[in-house]
Amino acid sequence: MSPTFQYSIPRASAQATAGPKPSLLSLPLELRLEIYKALLWNCPLPPAPDLAPGYPTPRPRTCVHSPLDGSSPAVLMPAYRPLGCIPTSFLLSCRQIYHESRAIPFQQNEFVFQEFFTSGLVPADVLVRRLEPWQREELRWVRIEVPGGSWGLGDNLAKWWTYGSEGSGSGTWKTLCERLKGVRGLRVRVNLKGSKKTIGGISESGENERSNEVEQADWGWVDDGMKRMKELRWLEIEVANGGGEDEKKIEYCRNVESKLNKGKLVGERKVRVVAVSGA
Repeated sequence: MSPTFQYSIPRASAQATAGPKPSLLSLPLELRLEIYKALLWNCPLPPAPDLAPGYPTPRPRTCVHSPLDGSSPAVLMPAYRPLGCIPTSFLLSCRQIYHESRAIPFQQNEFVFQEFFTSGLVPADVLVRRLEPWQREELRWVRIEVPGGSWGLGDNLAKWWTYGSEGSGSGTWKTLCERLKGVRGLRVRVNLKGSKKTIGGISESGENERSNEVEQADWGWVDDGMKRMKELRWLEIEVANGGGEDEKKIEYCRNVESKLNKGKLVGERKVRVVAVSGA
């Protein structure tokens, strides 16, 4: 009878074979940043409460544009950007997560300043002035609505140029542009309804009404204002409720683009300005 041999193979303990417990911080930084962005998209901001009975707070409209010159919509900024937040409980979970994710809402959200009783420049100035310096530097996407008369012609030029309190030193377009120097994409909607003189000297009826004095002063908002937005890459201008033929709007935007890019060296990043129409 042959002898029987029994072998005992020791099993490795679960504690010996198990690696470190996976966690969010064990993932590569690139993946963590994508997770923070996904969290932002899935935490939309709740609607703001109404100002008073009969005065509902306006809801931001989806910005779907098409180029007036017939070019591909691919030249435009993304139509849908998040309006979300990162929960405070998540930001306070640990110091590393806070410092990695705190800039995501400023980099990904589109900050919308609508015309409501007054120009969108006023709430833009109020918000931006109250932000911390690092928060201003992280702002990337902004949309502003302004009445046509505030765009910088005739008697309304001063209202555009200095729309804050006298002597405050804060309510100027120049100062606002300085504070928005990190913005990459800017959408401006100019509402011509009820305005006599507006963008590019085009009246609500489409007639060209421009004097030499206004022609020279009109570009101050670019030369001594928007040029301070050093990181600006895209500018979309929509002229609503009038403004004449599309060719005039396209020509005006080309002039703005030329002004913004004047003096830039070869190879230096240029600003793209597009005349658009709302959907």
